Amino acid sequence: MDRNSLLEAGPTYTYLRGLLAVPIGVVFLLAGATYLEWGPFGSPWLFWGGALACLTAGIGVDRFYRRHYGRVTPPREARIRDAVWTVFGVAALIGFAVVDSIFELPVNGYVLAYALMMFGYIATSIGLKLRHAVVWGALLLAGLLPVWNGVDDVSVGLLPMGIATLIGGLLDHAALVSNLGPSRVSAGNGNAGA
Repeated sequence: MDRNSLLEAGPTYTYLRGLLAVPIGVVFLLAGATYLEWGPFGSPWLFWGGALACLTAGIGVDRFYRRHYGRVTPPREARIRDAVWTVFGVAALIGFAVVDSIFELPVNGYVLAYALMMFGYIATSIGLKLRHAVVWGALLLAGLLPVWNGVDDVSVGLLPMGIATLIGGLLDHAALVSNLGPSRVSAGNGNAGA
């Protein structure tokens, strides 16, 4: 893969490194299972050990992408936009969870906030594709189902969030491979960004 291919792919490449989402999805699943105290997952040590393993896996996945596809530094505007979506996402997750717990809504505000944040982030970064509409739309619908009364919204909500994150990441990685191929970057073209 040459520098020009990476420059053309720059706006989407950073997001399409979907295997980076797999450890995040696993952490969501571990956290939900730990909070629910499912069998051996009731131990916080198992969660922290799993989270550390996921962090290590994420570093390995990042190295994989750099080795096989190089590195693209997104433009400053894109980095600012992503930071704004991250701050909004954290605020929305906390705000929706608080509103949900105060009013004991039949929906899951935590899941809704995460799905809406992902929709917004994707729409402003690479544009919504069918795979995004299916994965994050399914999560949004799951959060809107009136079945959440009487359950710990955050703990149980982490499970569908983890599954959606895993599936979304795997689909985005598949899109990256189909668009850019499994090529190696030549040594001189490590960073094609601005």
